[in-house]
Amino acid sequence: IPSFRIVGYYYVGNNEIVADSVWVDVKDTCMGTLVVKGATEADNRIHQPGAQMRIKVEGDANARVGLVAVDKGVFVLDKKNKLTQSKIWDTVEKSDIGCTAGSGVNNLGVFEDAGLSLQTSNKLTTKERSDIKCPQAARRRRRRSVQLIESKATKVSQYQDRRVRKCCEDGMHENPMGHSCEKRAEYIDDQNECRTVFLECCHYIKGIRDAKQRENELELARSDFDDDFLDDEDIVSRSEFPESWLWETKMLTEPPNDQGISSKIVSFYLKDSITSWEVLAVSISDTKGICVADPYEITVMKDFFIDLRVPYSVVRNEQVEIRAVLYNYGNKDIVVRVELIYNPAFCSASTAKQRYRHQFKIKSQSSWAVPLVIVPLETGIHDI
Repeated sequence: IPSFRIVGYYYVGNNEIVADSVWVDVKDTCMGTLVVKGATEADNRIHQPGAQMRIKVEGDANARVGLVAVDKGVFVLDKKNKLTQSKIWDTVEKSDIGCTAGSGVNNLGVFEDAGLSLQTSNKLTTKERSDIKCPQAARRRRRRSVQLIESKATKVSQYQDRRVRKCCEDGMHENPMGHSCEKRAEYIDDQNECRTVFLECCHYIKGIRDAKQRENELELARSDFDDDFLDDEDIVSRSEFPESWLWETKMLTEPPNDQGISSKIVSFYLKDSITSWEVLAVSISDTKGICVADPYEITVMKDFFIDLRVPYSVVRNEQVEIRAVLYNYGNKDIVVRVELIYNPAFCSASTAKQRYRHQFKIKSQSSWAVPLVIVPLETGIHDI
């Protein structure tokens, strides 16, 4: 389970009950075991495209394991849909009918906020609930808004001068751009008192908002997943290569060891992409439930390769430039000659009698781009 509550109570006399509770978070790990790694040390090294390799899957005996290999570039574009053990526990925790991280407004509120129903012979009874969601969530948010307004008013009242009070009010306005207080203060023309008051009020209200946010997370007792934001990197889509493959299901039926762990060797051939693959594994066991393994990364690389940058489509009789990017990841400089084969379907620098050639040197650990200008003459799909 992702979390649980401990409720303690005792009676004082015959009619009064004293109660308290505490919410306990549990580390988001598997109940069972699932590990994916290279079958040998050689399998953990960098591989060539199309090479054969083996992985070793270790998990609970008789578990069913699903495997898939995904291009790591896919997760750079969007990590939100990446399956992790934390997401599984987060889904389970959505069924938690508790409302707070502990305690309550009164003795019966302790049981209500812990998701319990209480009825005693002394006519102590909790309120009935028909919804899984907490009934007081909306009122809490409105109360916090009122408290925030009161805090702002209290801070502004400390200044008598109307102009200075306006500087304080501006500092406590929420900034939708997410700029820091110091960044916002740079745009103030008044270098003296107004800027000082602006910064003071900005930091004051920021501290209150941060405290309210922490309080909100504690009361809801929910995991706050980092969705994590997109990297500002240029992502080149390789449409001719699969983004995911493997898609196999294996049963761990091999005899288990002393810890009840079975292992299985899975062999396959890598695809032609120059990339890093992540092998994701999910297991289902009758005794240990669902388990998501940490991704196993496979790096596929060559010392020298070509990346042909072409548009998705072109218009007939319209000039277009394509680029052939040559990469040299070796330790030595190399001399390269690029030739464009003649194709009557488009006009280019190559002819039926002589190909276009370009010779140059590529330094080690570098790349070179060769622009090629063509004019398509016929519709259809053509080779370059």
